[in-house]
Amino acid sequence: MKDGGIINQLVDVRDMLCTQALAMAAQAMERLNAGEALQILYNAADVKHDLLIWASDRGYEAQEEGTEQLWIVRSIVNRKSSIDTPHGQRAES
Repeated sequence: MKDGGIINQLVDVRDMLCTQALAMAAQAMERLNAGEALQILYNAADVKHDLLIWASDRGYEAQEEGTEQLWIVRSIVNRKSSIDTPHGQRAES
């Protein structure tokens, strides 16, 4: 990270579909403690877009570094997670 952060986990989602990339990122983030960073390598604009929205929705800090590289930091304060219901509504958990 530009601010001198430490990589706690690296995930390479290059050549993956959006759903695969999001699943990999989510699994990696579950293993991190608050304040730790996930570095994600990607090579598709739609994957980057979805990862940034996913991170924002969960209250994670996300920043781009160079080309095809994102950093996502697990937040210190956990926000409520929302789950999609079958009818497209959002349910708080």
